[in-house]
Amino acid sequence: MANLRDGCKAAIHAYADQETQNNAVLFNEHRDFVEMVIKLYRDRYKDLEQQGATEWTEDQAIEDYLDSIKPY
Repeated sequence: MANLRDGCKAAIHAYADQETQNNAVLFNEHRDFVEMVIKLYRDRYKDLEQQGATEWTEDQAIEDYLDSIKPY
């Protein structure tokens, strides 16, 4: 299991790697999707942190949703 920070980062990169994030900012490519990925996983991080968790756990509902709207 990964700690919260590393797990969150890996989850974000699974859907929006650094190149995709850069292209979203620079060229507006899939910007809405990238912003949604980051928002959902940051919110997940905060929720886990507030619950006192020290290890990252995936949320299948987030993955299912992102899979359903993934533009690429």
